[in-house]
Parts: sequence; C-alpha cells; structure tokens
Amino acid sequence: MDTDLAYCLERFIDDQIELIDQNLETIEQNEAHEYAKIDELMLSENPTTTATTTEATPISQSTHEEDAAIVQRFVSDLLDTVNNDSAASSPNDLKDSLDELRSELTKQIDECMEFIVRIRKLARPILGSTNFVTQCREFTNRLSAEKKSEKNFTDLCQIIETSDFRSVVENIQNWWKETYGSSINEIIHLNKRYNPGINNNDMVILPPRCSIILCAKRIISIRNMESNADSRKHDIVCEFVREIQSIDDINRQEISADDLIVQLDNSDINSAIEFANNWLSKRDAIRDKQKEEEQYEKARREVKAEFNRQRIAQDAKKLALAALLRRLAIGSTNTNQFDEKLKATVDNQKEKGHIPIITGDIREPSALLIPDGNIRITRVESGSVIVIGYVMPPYGKNVIEGLNGNARDSAARIEAVRQSCSSYNGQVESITLGDFGLSIDHKLMDPAWNRKYLWSPEDPEKGEYWKRSLNRGGRPYFCPSGWKRYGVKVAENDKEFDARWGNWYIAYHGTRSEYATNILTSGLRMSTTGCFYEKGVPRVYLSPSIEYCAHPRYAKPWIKTDENGKIRWFQLVFQCRVNPDSIKKIQYETLINDKYKNSVTVDPNFDNNELEWIIPGKEGVYYIKDDIICYGIMMRICDVDPKYLPASKWWQYTFRD
Repeated sequence: MDTDLAYCLERFIDDQIELIDQNLETIEQNEAHEYAKIDELMLSENPTTTATTTEATPISQSTHEEDAAIVQRFVSDLLDTVNNDSAASSPNDLKDSLDELRSELTKQIDECMEFIVRIRKLARPILGSTNFVTQCREFTNRLSAEKKSEKNFTDLCQIIETSDFRSVVENIQNWWKETYGSSINEIIHLNKRYNPGINNNDMVILPPRCSIILCAKRIISIRNMESNADSRKHDIVCEFVREIQSIDDINRQEISADDLIVQLDNSDINSAIEFANNWLSKRDAIRDKQKEEEQYEKARREVKAEFNRQRIAQDAKKLALAALLRRLAIGSTNTNQFDEKLKATVDNQKEKGHIPIITGDIREPSALLIPDGNIRITRVESGSVIVIGYVMPPYGKNVIEGLNGNARDSAARIEAVRQSCSSYNGQVESITLGDFGLSIDHKLMDPAWNRKYLWSPEDPEKGEYWKRSLNRGGRPYFCPSGWKRYGVKVAENDKEFDARWGNWYIAYHGTRSEYATNILTSGLRMSTTGCFYEKGVPRVYLSPSIEYCAHPRYAKPWIKTDENGKIRWFQLVFQCRVNPDSIKKIQYETLINDKYKNSVTVDPNFDNNELEWIIPGKEGVYYIKDDIICYGIMMRICDVDPKYLPASKWWQYTFRD
C-alpha cells in the first residue's frame, strides 16, 4: 500500500474513532438527562420521595379486593356479634323469626317481579324487543308460581341450619344467585340495550345487610343463644389476625399475632373496626406507591436498554473500523502495522467491557464456550469473508453471553442485545458471526484502477487529464485534478462493474461525517452481521463536486512532517457510484455565508444550486448497501495548507466551524 495512503487511512480511522468517542459521551449525557427527567417526574408527583435514596416499597401480596373482603367480613361479623348480643338480652321466638324470614323472602321476590315487569313494559314499545319481553314475562310467571311454593323457603332454612355466622352470608348469596340471581343478571344485561339507565344489582347478589340475611343471622343467634359473646368476638379476631398476617409482612414484623389478638380483644367494637379500616388504607397506599415505582422502574429499564443499544452500535463501529483498515492493507507491507492496530483496538474494548461481538478462532468452538461437535459451518459466502455458522442447542445462550461480555450493566446489555439482534427470540439456536479478527487473504484494494489526475495534458506519462466532462450515467464527470485515486475492488472486471453500476452517477463524500465508514464499507462489502449499527440512516449527503467535498467541514486536512522536516497536508474523499433513483432531492450548497451566496462560485463545473444530493435512509435499513457503492479513495497531497490552493479560494467565504 502507498505510504501516504496508509497514513491517511490511519488518520481517517483515528478521526472516526474520536467521533465515536464523542458520540459515546453524548450518549452518556443523554442517558443521564433521561434518568433526570424520570426522577424529576417522580419527585413532582411524590414530593416526599427522594429519587436517589428511596428504598424499594415492600411488595403487597394481595389485591385491594382481597384485602377489602377480609375487612368487610371482620366488620360484618363484629357488628353481627353486637346485634346478637342485643337479641340475646330479650326473649326471641324462633317461630317469629322464621315467619319474618318467610315474609322477607316473599317481599324480595315481589320486588324482583315489580322490577322485571317495569323494564318489560318500558322495553315493549322498542323495536326488536319481542324476545326480551317474552323472556321477562316467563320469568315473572316463574316467580309468581314459586312464591306460592314452600320449596324455596325450605331450602333457605336448610342453608341457615348448616351455616354459621361466618359462612351464612356467602351461602345465602350463592343460593339466591343460583335460584334467581343468574336469571335476573341475564335480564339486566339484555336490558342495557333497551333501558340502559335502569339497573339493580342488589337483586342479582343479596347485600350482606339485606333483611333476608339479617333474619337468617338472628335465627342462628337464637339457636346459639347460650354461646358466649366474648368467645365469638375472640374467634372473629383470631381469624382476622390470622388472615392479615398471612399476607402482610409489615404488620407481622411490627407486632406478633398473639399481641395483636390481645389488643383487639381488649378494644371495643368501634376501635377494632377502625383498626381494620386503617389497615386496609395502609395496604392501599403501599399498592399505589408500588404501582408508581414500577412505572418509573420500567421507564428506567427502557432508557438503559435503549442507550446500551446505542453504545453497542458505537463500540461495534470501532472494531469495524480497525478491521477495515487491516483488510485494506492485505497484500501490502502495512499488514502487520494494521494488524497491531486491530489488536490494540480489540484489547482496549475488552478492557472497557465493550465487546459487542464474539472474539475467538471460528475453528475452535471451545473459545466460544461451545463443546466440540456443537457448532458447524454452514457455508462461506462467495466473494466475502462472511462465515455462516450454526450453534447447536442449548449453547446459543453462551453466544448471547459472549455478546454481552463483561459489561457494567449485564442485564441492560443483554436487553440491548435482544433488541439489536433480530435472530434472538429467547431460545437462541443460531447466530451469524462477524468477520472481525478472522484471518483473510482477499485483497480489497485494486491497484489496476489507481490514477493520478493532472491540471493539464502536458505530461500524460505522469497522469490523466481531460478537459470536457465525461458522461457517467447521464451526468457529467469532470477530471478531479490534483487528486490521486486508489481503486477499491468491488467487481472482478470491467464487464461486471459496468453491468451493475455503469448507469449510476459519480459522486463524492467527505471523510469527516459519521456515515463515512458506512459508505466506505458498502464498497468493501463489509459484513455487519454480528455487529449492531444505529437504526437506519436518516439521510446521506453526496456531491458531484470533489472540491465541495474537500472543504474542511467534510474532509479534515491532516498535517504530516517527515524526517527531513518537510510539512505536507493530506485530505481524503470517497468516490462513489450512486443509484439515480435513490436521489430524492438536489439542493443548493450550505457552506457559503449568506451575504456571498450570489457572488461566490464553489466549483466552476457546477452551479451552486446542484451541489448537494440527498439520499434518504430506508426504514429498517441499518447500513448503506444498495444505493451507494464506494469504489475509489481520493487523496490530495499539498505542500501548502489546502485553503491557499486556487481551487479552494471559495473557502474564505464560508461559515466557520
């Protein structure tokens, strides 16, 4: 490889790595900013919370409904105890209570009939209600018939006979639901179509304090009149304490079950009920706080995964750049030099825990923590060094762990890899390995297409020159005077090149942008499998003018002093072929200061309004591949700062970086 080209390429790689490091710093800053936004939101909604020191909220092991049911049962049972005590203080006739139960059951059935008749009458004039009206009529006829029967009353008495205070409510509710409630619920559901504002859920499930259930409890009270009220309260308290301490770690840590039972036994009914309601409120507060914390924690995890994905993309680019430099040097005296640079880059990334790919000899699966015989090479693609391999289950997990490396945040890195690696589905069985570090001999530079372009045709032995433009794909191609061209091998011969890209335009791209590497690797057919590039390319700018791309904003001049003290300036620009269909916009240059735009010409071969070609990125495309091909590396060497060259006179009228 030409010594000057080797110098320029190494400087180009160094500049790109510096740009990557700047991007990594920006990623760190953006990540910190996103975390700060989450913390700020958390503090604004919870002023008493300290975002950085908050301890994890204890996990609530039950729902509000489950806790509320425990409290409701406890309160109801305590109140029933009071009612039963009052009942026990005066004579009660079991027959009178049974008669009252029969009366309340009849009254409940009458109320149901009146409700069904009402909604039936309201629905009858409505179109399409015939079936509904018929169903209502049939149900009221059934109620009317069963009201006269003793069967339902007898069944209800049997349920009361076999129930105690704790189970009677649920047993009667279940009996009512099975006997009438389900049918009423069906009618109410159908009624929403005709009378959406009319509803009565108390007819579907009897309320715990309804007259029927209260009568049933009085009957039980009469039968258990001799039981001790204090004993009943103690049993209720014991059951309540057992239930809450089985699900509430905090309460269990604050007070023992025995002490809490003594406390509630010695409390009056109102104080015990207040304790139960306060317990439910504390549990709800914990649940609310836990939901908020889960929301914020989820947001943090998403931020961490996204920015780790971005870091992986940048880290992979570093390795791609070093590997690219090594590949460009194949067959030249610079191979060993660039091998060392690749090794140094890989070692540096390893030390930082930023290896987004698997390193190791593909011929030794043990290097990937995969036993012999559990990885096979499927194929090697022609004209490239992409090795397609298959990892036998269950060793795909080792591959993913290898991708993770020794990252600072392993869980977040794994999550980022999951998002970045499209083949990861939770049960990884195969993965395509990148070509970094592989031993290759295929030359990527093509000296047959090296050229030196002159300013005049005076000495054709020293290089090429043409005065008029050449036609390339229907666009003019002017002699890039003052530049050297180094051919990049993209085809085996002229015939193959013309067949594939002969009708594409010639354009240039500077080496200072973050997309420069992607453009260069498109021509080199670099594999990005196994690496993780940033999602898509929003837009790429090219220009038909090499002089426009040579501006320091796009092609930074490098200064080199040789052993004799001679100073020279170097610049690199990529020569590309671009698919005409991909150019969505041709626009005015954007470098010249506004006050000089009408008086300064960038390149006499082109109008200023056609110097920028815009190629939008395609959705889901992670790197440039189909529409731009880099087939030449253009180098300019000057004995003076290039800003003093005649062709660069226009630089003085441009915006300053």
